[in-house]
Amino acid sequence: MPLTLLDTTDDHALPVRVLLLDETPLARWTPVHAYGYNRVRFHPDAEYVLSRFAYLRREHDLYVLEVAKGAVRIDFLDRQALVLFAQLIAGVDVDVTFMEFLVTAGMMDTVEALAPASADDLAFHDALFQWKTRMGGNGLLPVRQPFLPAHVPPAIKPPMSTTLIPLFTPDIDALQQSDLPFTRVLEARRTRYDYGEPLTLAQLGEFLYRSARIQQELQGAVYTGTLRPSPGAGALHALELYIVAVNCAGLSPDVYHYDPAGHVLESLHVAVSFEPLVENALRMTGGRVETPQALIIIAARFDRICWKYPEMALSLILKDVGALYQTMYLVATAMGLAPCALGGGDSRLFSRIVELEAAQEQSVGEFLLGNAIRTS
Repeated sequence: MPLTLLDTTDDHALPVRVLLLDETPLARWTPVHAYGYNRVRFHPDAEYVLSRFAYLRREHDLYVLEVAKGAVRIDFLDRQALVLFAQLIAGVDVDVTFMEFLVTAGMMDTVEALAPASADDLAFHDALFQWKTRMGGNGLLPVRQPFLPAHVPPAIKPPMSTTLIPLFTPDIDALQQSDLPFTRVLEARRTRYDYGEPLTLAQLGEFLYRSARIQQELQGAVYTGTLRPSPGAGALHALELYIVAVNCAGLSPDVYHYDPAGHVLESLHVAVSFEPLVENALRMTGGRVETPQALIIIAARFDRICWKYPEMALSLILKDVGALYQTMYLVATAMGLAPCALGGGDSRLFSRIVELEAAQEQSVGEFLLGNAIRTS
């Protein structure tokens, strides 16, 4: 039996196209956002290849074909459609109706229209990330409804150790009167690698208090949020700080977790050397730093934010990291410290050393901190 195409609409009057064998639906494509879709024109005599932004994935019991920057998704409803797709990829001639089905969905490019990849082009994973974390790319509300209070992770992570190191608490009221003017701090903010005397425990305590402590808990009807010096999506604050103390006066070399509620460090007594984390951080600076005094690793509790923002979780986490980076830079500058945010790190290495389940929590940012060389 020949393949046929059925054009219809969904519940929102958006165009839907179904691929049929006799009366059996094999696959269908539907727009993925509310703005609809302008169907690509099919030219039977043209030579087509699969888009370099196309990808096939499983969603529950369906296989789904999408294009990273596309406006349509194809659901394969029957294994025969998957067989046709596999034959197409293998270079076997397939029914022209199946080809038309793919082309009109925007899954194929004409060979004639192909252009060499440009340095300005987004890589596949970046294009997919950009498109899927913006509402125009997926058509879904970023907030999960209904809320499920029983499944909301706690605002404050449970203690990771019973070995606690109290931290210095600065007088915020006094600092508001005596601290450097904001514009001077903003204009002076720079990445610095010039380390002098070892960072002290008091300096580290003041830095963490001013940049990452919990200022106030916000008890909502569904979940508890927190206010901190740096903003966080939905006041969820999914980020956790781990301090790798390399050369800190008054602090033994170890990895510590910062408790932003109690303003204390929890010594993790890691079983393996943390040196690989430090070595990786040095590589990320291009060798500009000899030995960092403290490496602050920012990790994310993904479940803390995924329950509410499932379609935008990673995007929001990375925005939170950027906001925290700037807050840490400004606080370090005001304190006369040497700050340096890193552009990448080894999440698997961090999870192994700290013994965390990567699926639940993993590193998303790194920040070097030290006592700057005094010029006067």
